[in-house]
Amino acid sequence: MSSHLAKFKHWVKPFLFSVILVILCLYLLEGFCSSLYVLGGYLHYRKRLARAEETHDVFHCQYDSELGWVHVPNKRLPDLYGKERSLTINAQGFRGKEDLLLDDKADRFRLVCLGDSFTMGYGVDDIETYPAQLSRLNPRVKAMNMGQGGYSLGQCYLWYQRCGEMLDAHALVFAFVIADIARLEGGYLKNGYAKPGFDVRDGKLVVTHQPVPQKIPTGEPLMEKDQLTAILSKHSSLVRLMFSVKGRTLTNTSGNDVQEPIVTAIQIFREMNASLREKGIPLVLVLLPEMRHLGIPQNRPQHIAVSRYIRDFSIQEEIPYLDLLDNFDRSAKDLGVFYLEDQQYHYSPEGNALVARHVNAFLQETIPNYPR
Repeated sequence: MSSHLAKFKHWVKPFLFSVILVILCLYLLEGFCSSLYVLGGYLHYRKRLARAEETHDVFHCQYDSELGWVHVPNKRLPDLYGKERSLTINAQGFRGKEDLLLDDKADRFRLVCLGDSFTMGYGVDDIETYPAQLSRLNPRVKAMNMGQGGYSLGQCYLWYQRCGEMLDAHALVFAFVIADIARLEGGYLKNGYAKPGFDVRDGKLVVTHQPVPQKIPTGEPLMEKDQLTAILSKHSSLVRLMFSVKGRTLTNTSGNDVQEPIVTAIQIFREMNASLREKGIPLVLVLLPEMRHLGIPQNRPQHIAVSRYIRDFSIQEEIPYLDLLDNFDRSAKDLGVFYLEDQQYHYSPEGNALVARHVNAFLQETIPNYPR
């Protein structure tokens, strides 16, 4: 009996070892195949991604860890947008040839024009931007151009917090388009520059995605870290297990703390207004119409709905607010007169002149000490 048991044990051990070895080999094979599956999914996704383009901005901007990118000071680019359409960045990093810290005329009203590429004057010459035209229209006003292409409302706010004090403004015009609100969620521009994100948590503005990632080189896929994590988690149970052990989720689940972009925009206006009022500087909000809202009727409700939301807030907070949609409507027999198609439908010199006229008139009506 004992000899049979010994023979059985002698046979079982190699058998069990072989079974375990086969199972391990199968697991290794499955892992190898899964790795190929994950790699294939990654390569397929990467191939479909848009790639960083070379836009005009890359010639006069540089990386900034807080804002994403800023102008290069003392930069001059002749004929950047075409013949006699040059761009100049002054010593303070704002558009224009004039050194804004030189107080050549002490009696001039110092007006900061804060905004995105529409304020910067994408596509037109230095003297054709609406801040420059406003200064010529009203020589007693020194309109300072704090416009930066692609900025969200939050980036504009952070930029003014950093540099606005030295400008010693008498008033601030914050001009924006609806796209600036959508940009509050962060991400990348098509030229590869990354943006910080903005949320409202516990009634306060919170900046996320800082330090901002470095610019993605021209031609490289526009992929964010969160996208790579999502791809790996979709194809790999190991990645999902690793995140579950760490107690993390694979998507943004900050719950009620994360607000819609329009709510975040309102919080930016609220905090900015409170800060400026402490210094005696009036804030004026100006909503600029985009071609997609003027030229495509089915898009107009979006502009109107956002404008109504901001108007209700501005009335409550006693902030002067101007929506230029109707002004463009009344003046635009041909929208092409006011927009430059070759520069992604930014304002033409005539479009900038229209903005300058109506902003100047509105400030005369709403700001008591504004020059008339």
